[in-house]
Amino acid sequence: MAVAVKLYNEKIDLYERVHYSHGEDEEEVNEILSWFTKQAAHILDLGCGTGLHAIRLAEKGHRVIGLDKSEPAIDLAKAKANGMEGARFEVADIEGEQFHKYGIQDLVISLGNTVSHLGRHSLIPLFDKVRRNLAPGGIFTFNTIYWASPFFKNVIERGPDDEIYVTWERELKEDKGSVLLKGHFVNESFTQAIEVQCYKIPEIVTMLESAGFGSVRWSNRLDFKGKTYQGANTIYYRATNGR
Repeated sequence: MAVAVKLYNEKIDLYERVHYSHGEDEEEVNEILSWFTKQAAHILDLGCGTGLHAIRLAEKGHRVIGLDKSEPAIDLAKAKANGMEGARFEVADIEGEQFHKYGIQDLVISLGNTVSHLGRHSLIPLFDKVRRNLAPGGIFTFNTIYWASPFFKNVIERGPDDEIYVTWERELKEDKGSVLLKGHFVNESFTQAIEVQCYKIPEIVTMLESAGFGSVRWSNRLDFKGKTYQGANTIYYRATNGR
């Protein structure tokens, strides 16, 4: 069992290192902080993985709580934080978790398409819980797999040196509103296959507004400079506590 856990830890860490080896976590945090300017804010990170974004935000002086249902991922996050002030991590299933125990938040983030890994039926209840746990004017930002038209069956991810590091095969299942993803991490001999939900923009906007959010914005950029989404594979949303 100890060997299995060790291998699972290494697989999680490898997955995130491959995705963020070229500083994507720092870039994403900087893009968030380009419009979220509150200092020493209370931030909740849903589906935090191994804590890449949470730790970056804590380094910027924010107080961050990271939640993830994977115990090995949380263990790695705690090890990386190494007692850092302002970074706290807990094992939690965000679909069933009651967020009020963590206090009122100024910002809630959920990146890495975490929302797309949840069932469609759970989104409005989740959005409602998030909104109720936000301070007046607090902000929720997250991304989902985009149900684009045209839908691209093959997607390539490249690093800053233009080297291919992940290739994805994608199969759209319109009857389920989901997409089957098979990713091959070129330099790591690591393959991942998973089925996730995908969403059209009006669907997410309607659910956010139903949960009481206002000032909903969307973009294929986390700094929300423009709403260009033609050909995008993921869409970022930003919404304000409107109640």
